[in-house]
Amino acid sequence: MFKCGIGAGTPLYLAKMEYAFGVLSVKEWWPTFESYYGFRRGAIIPAAFQKPYPEYQHELGGARVFYNTREQWKTYIKPTYRDLLGERSVPKELLEKLEILKNQMLRKSLVSGLGNSNSLLQQILLCFTFLQ
Repeated sequence: MFKCGIGAGTPLYLAKMEYAFGVLSVKEWWPTFESYYGFRRGAIIPAAFQKPYPEYQHELGGARVFYNTREQWKTYIKPTYRDLLGERSVPKELLEKLEILKNQMLRKSLVSGLGNSNSLLQQILLCFTFLQ
């Protein structure tokens, strides 16, 4: 059943931002908002900047484009919303195993000339980076 007002919007929005900055390593996050509530929670509160209008517009309907930088994410947004983002602490033993696996994959990819193992290596490195 669909329910409004359960408080899931902001944590889900922050999870998308975290994925974009942490895993995809984007330099800027460009949201466009469909409602005033979304605009308020996603642009005003996290202090989003605005791209010049009309040079930058959303491709569907011409809405203004806002953005947050990686620096904003690290210094303001992430610390401010720490409670909503939570923690994903990883046991030291797992990090050690990932480090060994990362080193093995690096050696293997260097020996094989970065053949098919490149995409697997990138996935492992992304996971390892995200876990730190």
